[in-house]
Amino acid sequence: MDVCFRKNCQVKLDLFSAFIGASAESLVVPEESWKSAAQLSQEDHPAGYNLWKNTPKLEITDGRNGVKTFEHTLNHPSKATFQWNTLRTPVLNNLSDHPIQFLLRHVNTQSFLYWPVVTQGHKQLLEIPKRFILSGPFELHIAESPADVLKSLAELKPASSSSS
Repeated sequence: MDVCFRKNCQVKLDLFSAFIGASAESLVVPEESWKSAAQLSQEDHPAGYNLWKNTPKLEITDGRNGVKTFEHTLNHPSKATFQWNTLRTPVLNNLSDHPIQFLLRHVNTQSFLYWPVVTQGHKQLLEIPKRFILSGPFELHIAESPADVLKSLAELKPASSSSS
């Protein structure tokens, strides 16, 4: 089991194992891994990147208490957004019958990260540096590219402002 000893790293995987009921793979993601939409659009997708848009089924649980904070089972991949603001580490549980990948967006910095592949039936704990977590909220998008995320967000803004 990998353990992170760096001062600015999120909490260790073994602290969460008892809370989530099963072990989860732990992935450390430093601030340098996050890219602007322009930078990420110019890069290739990670090896094997595939959204499996027709059947995304995933859930995210709070790393401290195992409470489900997000579940996605719809076929509207570009509209699935999850946001968290706390130091509680999100654990992603892939309930689908295939691997999935998606994008995270830091709301304040507008930077993106491809979440590494989550294999079928597995859980992943994403360790983001505390300083980066404290600098603002994040969103999870099931989308092909940062451009798709930004387009989806733009489409949602007029709908939400016209309903108020």
